[in-house]
Amino acid sequence: MKFCEKCGSPVPEGTKFCSKCGNPLSAQAVPGTNSGPAASAAAENESQENRNIPPVQPFPQQNQAQPSFDYGFGYNSSGSASGTETGKKGSGKLVLILLLVIAALIGGIIFLLFQSGILNFGGGKSTGSSYEYPVQQLMASIEQQDGQMIIDVLPDEFIDLQTDYYDSEQELAEALEYYVFSGFDQYSSIDVSYHITDRDHLDSDDLDDLIEDYSYNFNITPDITDAYELKLDAEITADGERFSPEYSLNVIEIDGIWYLDILSL
Repeated sequence: MKFCEKCGSPVPEGTKFCSKCGNPLSAQAVPGTNSGPAASAAAENESQENRNIPPVQPFPQQNQAQPSFDYGFGYNSSGSASGTETGKKGSGKLVLILLLVIAALIGGIIFLLFQSGILNFGGGKSTGSSYEYPVQQLMASIEQQDGQMIIDVLPDEFIDLQTDYYDSEQELAEALEYYVFSGFDQYSSIDVSYHITDRDHLDSDDLDDLIEDYSYNFNITPDITDAYELKLDAEITADGERFSPEYSLNVIEIDGIWYLDILSL
């Protein structure tokens, strides 16, 4: 005989529910054991405790967000669209790129202007591709009393011709020193600064006249492709004495290099 775990009533073998209280019968309720009201109460308490213990829930699988980095243009490192805020960042980078392109274009234009001599209008350092380069060399030759610096900015055809009359290039340099700045040879310390005050771009007829003058005076025909007539004010300090001479001279371009026009000195 088997007894109900709840009310203690006897129940036949094989019965799954108590016929008196309807309590489900467990396999633990065996004949002659856990019978009576005390056993029933203990079983009821144990069952109540078991019912009060909440089931153990598994830890939820959290989707850990992977860090992503916005590369601009509305996309991040995961390859997905990064939303409105990221789109704003992308737009900012587009603006930055546009500004860099504009800066590069402006830099290229400025470089070309310096190369052509347009922005090198008085006193700045330049190269042989700038019309002001021979002027700088002339002013430096006065300051350093060095005729070789003048030779460096005279047309090659002229130099080749003159070396037929002088024993050496050094002798030609000394002759140029006497011709160009003989008035300063008695000074030991000379400082020269200058400023170009006017520049006249010579036209094709003027270029033809220059070539004809070289042909007549030196029997050479340099291929002059461009020229300027320059006027400049100089400030020369020689051993403490100050001079303010004004110069007017031509610079000529041959094969992309600028030279002094010897006929204008």
